[in-house]
Amino acid sequence: MRALCLAADVPYITVHGIRRTHSTRLLDAGEDVGQVARRLGHANVDVTRQHYYTIEDAAMRRLASLLPAHALEDRPLPSNPEP
Repeated sequence: MRALCLAADVPYITVHGIRRTHSTRLLDAGEDVGQVARRLGHANVDVTRQHYYTIEDAAMRRLASLLPAHALEDRPLPSNPEP
């Protein structure tokens, strides 16, 4: 695998890394975690959730884009009046 990556001038990734990327992409695309777990051969979906699903940078940027612009500014928070 290392030689193939070197010959193709792409970063080296292990077979497990490909498996992890595949499962993460399926979950990011909205596939059911139970279906992905079965595809990976897991008897329990918790294994898939704990070991294969990671929040990718794109997902983090998407989440950050949901924040209002002023939430990212460096300024004091508004005070809440006493009830």
